[in-house]
Amino acid sequence: MVDYLNLTNFEVIWRIYFADCCYKYLYIRALFIISMGGIILSKKSLAIGIIVLFIGASFVPGISGRFIFSEKELIITNTTSIGDKFQDTSIMTNDNINLENKYFSRIYSLIDILWFRWKSIQIGDCVDMHYIGRYASNMTIFDSSYEDVVNKTGGCPLQVFVTLNNSETSPKLGYTSIIMGLAEGLIGLRVGNEYVIGPIPPEKAYGNKLGIGDTFNTSNLALEMNQTVQVIDLNSDFISLKWIDMENFGKFTMPTMILKNLSSMDQSEMIIIPPPYYVWENSTEIINITDETVKVKTTPTASENLSETIKPIQYGITDIFFIFPDATTATWNETTITITSSPEIGASYQYSQDTGMGYVMNMTFTIESIVNDTINISVMYEDSEEKIYQEVNSTLEFDRIFTMPRSYNNIPLMYQEYLFAEDIQREGYSLHELAGEELIFEVAIIRLYKTSIYRNWKTYWNFTSKILSTPKIYNHHFCNRLNN
Repeated sequence: MVDYLNLTNFEVIWRIYFADCCYKYLYIRALFIISMGGIILSKKSLAIGIIVLFIGASFVPGISGRFIFSEKELIITNTTSIGDKFQDTSIMTNDNINLENKYFSRIYSLIDILWFRWKSIQIGDCVDMHYIGRYASNMTIFDSSYEDVVNKTGGCPLQVFVTLNNSETSPKLGYTSIIMGLAEGLIGLRVGNEYVIGPIPPEKAYGNKLGIGDTFNTSNLALEMNQTVQVIDLNSDFISLKWIDMENFGKFTMPTMILKNLSSMDQSEMIIIPPPYYVWENSTEIINITDETVKVKTTPTASENLSETIKPIQYGITDIFFIFPDATTATWNETTITITSSPEIGASYQYSQDTGMGYVMNMTFTIESIVNDTINISVMYEDSEEKIYQEVNSTLEFDRIFTMPRSYNNIPLMYQEYLFAEDIQREGYSLHELAGEELIFEVAIIRLYKTSIYRNWKTYWNFTSKILSTPKIYNHHFCNRLNN
């Protein structure tokens, strides 16, 4: 079980000591009951029962285990005076508390929740808090929830869902996740108090600042084709990237679309629509690399059964070609590929397209007529009686060799959130204005909503009873905060 707590040595040792006292008390009480029962059943003297009680009490199994505090071992045995350890004030990191007795472990867990977690912030809780954010380098303020920062008055508290997984959904409407370093610092804090959390390193704040020369992987520049790109230019408005490390790229599936110039308002300049090489997966390979371009060549892997369903193919910006599951063939020579469709008049094909807006659009394509090299197709949408007619070519011919760009120049930063924000974040980079900064937060906890597993001590007791049925190691991650 992994816990993230803001605890000092004193707090943890005190809880262990208290749990140990409770455990010994319960142990002696059990011996007393057993002894009294023995006296009653055997009708022996009270003296014999008391002797049995004291003999049993002398063997009370206290806690034992190894506690690692800041790489220093604290060995606790039956004879150790825990009180002697209260003077150690070092902050604990990555601690292992091995509570070898499962019954003592449960007592410790119950005290843990009743004394600490039930009334403090834990992972999964929702919190209302005020904050002042400062740069650790010079303590200047970059943001605050207060209207009057000096007097810490006014403003609206920030509604926070405490989680270390930003993809997790808050159980309470309107509460959102925050940077990991701040979330870790909140765990263990209590309502009504003010705290200082930090300094938080960039890795746990807004990431390291992306700069010229940095690299990351993305599949959104050449759609669905994974590329390693390097930042070659970056300013407040635009970013330029270059495809690198393609020497050992191997065979790959060609993208359906390639970005060209997103600064243009002309669609033909914004994107490149390659020929449908992607019909044949992993059939394209790089044959030549220059500083500006990459030449690729496709060798088809099938001449028939190119698709199991009808497949609309876009070539160029406006033209459409159809591959039919039972009526399209491909031929090729050293320089060109030719795809020919010959469906039967009257044949119908079902087609479904995910709109990306939560529903699927179902259509029926019917072959109405074929005149020379032109196929006349009717399209009928589900729940509609109206037919839409479209003429498409029966033959599509294109070169086997295609030239791809290496550089993606002047991409407006307004698009980075949609194109590769997650990609650069995965590499530890960010284009956020606070990227690369160490941060400090002054926080005031206003209100706590127990939406975590610790909201109910019975729930937590059942939870710990299951996981503590065998000797368990407690892993405590202690976040350093400035005001212990």
